[in-house]
Amino acid sequence: MRKLFVILLLIMSVGGWMACNNKGASQDQAAENQESKISPEELNKSLTELNDLKAKFDAAETEKDKDDLMNELSGKVQLLLSKAPNNPEANALMDQVQLYYAMAWAKQGKYKKAIEIVDNVLQFSPNNDEAKKMKAQFENWEFMTKDEFNLIKRHMYMDEVTKIAGYPLRKETKKDKFKRTVHGWFYKEPSMNKAVAIWFDANGQVWATKWPKGTKDVKATGAGN
Repeated sequence: MRKLFVILLLIMSVGGWMACNNKGASQDQAAENQESKISPEELNKSLTELNDLKAKFDAAETEKDKDDLMNELSGKVQLLLSKAPNNPEANALMDQVQLYYAMAWAKQGKYKKAIEIVDNVLQFSPNNDEAKKMKAQFENWEFMTKDEFNLIKRHMYMDEVTKIAGYPLRKETKKDKFKRTVHGWFYKEPSMNKAVAIWFDANGQVWATKWPKGTKDVKATGAGN
């Protein structure tokens, strides 16, 4: 069973994300006690529409198309849950919607927000293996360990660094002393929360790295290690 308005997803980002907000416990209880307000025919029609929309999302090739389709899917799932709050298919789709937006936050380096959304999924779907895996990955990505730092080599591309250390907490683009465009990705090491810098050239390849002084080595834990 799940609350009536599981989550209002209006995360803000470059493509126009949706931000998430949970309703209170009293609304949760009201949703669980509420009987379905939809006919079997209308329910089947709505589920067919949602599954068709999900199939379009799965086939979408651009991030913008995926964002637009997920925003539409989110709204329609919430509408169905307002009429049939305990429908298992609708709730499973809502889990997928929330995990999509959790990853959207993670890609911005907002791991605490991403974990908060995943925790919401696990509250109602404690056996969701995808959510468990994502939470472990996000917790690991919150910090860069020295072992992970040592795996990053010159000339690696950005996607290779992401596979090792996750998405950066902050990005910066500037000109170096030779007037060349460089891109900085900044992480945190776990012992003192000091910044770890990875610099890329204009081609998106690593050309310099910097580990902060006076820190202690902490072994990586969680997924991906």
